[in-house]
Formats: sequence, structure tokens, C-alpha cells
Amino acid sequence: MLLKIISLCLILFPVVNSPAQSSVFGGRGLFRTLSAQTLEPGSFLVHTVFATYRIDDQERSKPVNILNLGLTYGWKDNLELSTHLTPYQSIPSKGRIFAGHSSIAIKWQTPFSGSVAQTALQAMVKLSLSKKNNLAHEPFSSNAVAWGARALFAVRLASSFPVKLNINIGYLDHEIDSFLKSETTDQLVFGAGLKIGTKSFIYYSEFSGELFLNKPDLHFGNNSIRFTQGVKFRGPFKFLFDLGGDLGLSQPPDIVVNDVHRYAQWRIFAGLTYHVRPQRYFQKRTTSKNQLNEKAVDRLRNQRKNIDAKLDEILKELEAEPPKEKKEK
Repeated sequence: MLLKIISLCLILFPVVNSPAQSSVFGGRGLFRTLSAQTLEPGSFLVHTVFATYRIDDQERSKPVNILNLGLTYGWKDNLELSTHLTPYQSIPSKGRIFAGHSSIAIKWQTPFSGSVAQTALQAMVKLSLSKKNNLAHEPFSSNAVAWGARALFAVRLASSFPVKLNINIGYLDHEIDSFLKSETTDQLVFGAGLKIGTKSFIYYSEFSGELFLNKPDLHFGNNSIRFTQGVKFRGPFKFLFDLGGDLGLSQPPDIVVNDVHRYAQWRIFAGLTYHVRPQRYFQKRTTSKNQLNEKAVDRLRNQRKNIDAKLDEILKELEAEPPKEKKEK
């Protein structure tokens, strides 16, 4: 059934180069899974994602809303800079929190990358902008400066079939002061996603999570893990829209474990991305100015030719007139 749906999509929407898309945390990618590709030099990706889900609080179902903002910049052919900010999140049991966390990251695509497979490395620093961290139903976060690194891998599965596999695996240290020391909050972060790019749509599926490394009482399923399904599509004014949802796969532990709680079982999200290409804009303006200059030069050349032609006619008329005889005294 899935193959039939994919085949129908390929017939209705022919395959072309899919537009550049941003992950929720900045950088080229799907939703949480990053791509090993970098953004073209001199261009920006500006994006925002709004996510919401509901939780049971005091026998009532209340919404949780989170707003994400991000900016990605293509620095060089193989370097990409990105930043992420959570300016607003509403938690029913804690009131409103107008700031979450922010991060700054750099991605480097290795020279071993080609047209079929790409590899890259990403390093990031995460800052907390809120007094309240490690919120219920959300992945773990601390009030300290965190750092992390990820290895990124992407491969095109077939030249005639537009499916791309993206794999991320990395390490997240929530206490930068204890650099490379074993802490109970150290995490392994991972993501694996499939993307199908067509003329107007990008379909993607992800499996991602954050696993505590030094909590032996936890099982794999007690960590923050989820399955994500979404679609990105072109809209008016060259905007790229993103719609999708998470299905939580976590189960709370049977015993109380520090820093671990019940994670959200589902959430839906909507995003908006705009690709800014300043180089193309300035190139168009420069090209138009050059075209105007060329037209002005052509007009001057034509005017000069007309003047030269008129001068030739006058000279010929003067040469054709007989010389006048001098009067005798």
C-alpha cells in the first residue's frame, strides 16, 4: 500500500530538485534530523515552527504551546552557521514562560562528500534563557551551558527513485563546566529520516530521540523518543510550509529516576520557511545596470554613425561643386 501511494505521488508530482528546507533547530534538515548538505554560500533560511499538544492537569486537558525561531546562513561551500531560539512556551502548571533555550551551531561538510552520499560534522552550544528548565513532557534541559557534537550522514538510495536517507548520531553534554567528564545527564542523541522530494512536496518520516547514558535504571523505552511524520510544500511568495506531527514512543519508568518524567505522547506542528538569496538579488541588479549601460553605449554608437554619414554627404557635395573664378580688377 505504501509503495502504491509513493508511486502515485511521483506520477502526480514529477521529481525535481527539492527546495532547501530547515530543521526545527536550524540548519538544513527534515524536522529534528539534520541533512549532511550545507546551504549555498551567501543565502539564508529564515524559519518559524509552532507546536502544540495537550496534557491532563488536575482532571482537565490543557494545551501546551511552543514557538521556535531559527536562522541558517550558508557561509562557504562546505560551512553552514545556524541559530535557534524558543522565545515563547506556555506550560499550564507553571504559567507562561516567555523564553526557553537558544543554540548556536556550525556544520562542516567533509571533502568525502559526493553527489550520492554526503558526510558532515556539527558542533553546537546550547544556552538556557529561562529560570525553569527540564519542563514536564519535554526533553531534558538544564540551566547550565550545554554543548554537543553530531556526525551526519546522507545517501541517495537510487538515482531513479527520489528517496534520501539521513542519519545523525551524537553526544550532548548538559554541563559544559564538566567537559568530557561522565555525568548522569549526558545523552546520546540520534535521528534517522527518509525524505521523498517531488516538484511541489517533500514527504519525510523520522525516528529520533535523546538517551541518557549514565542512568542504569532506565530502559531504552523510558527515554525521550518519538516518530515524526510530515510534509513540506511550496506556497505563495516562495514560502515553504511544513505540517506534521509527533507520536511519542516513551513509557514512564516504574521507579522514580532523577531528571526523567513522562514525555508528551503526541504533538502537532506547523512551520514556515523562506529562502533568501542576496547574491542572486544583487546579481540581477548588477546585470540590469550593465544592460542599461550597454544600451546607452549602443545609442551613442548609432548617433556617431549617423553623424559620420552626414559628414560624408556634406564632403561629397562640397567636392562636387565647381570652383568659383576670381574676379579681375
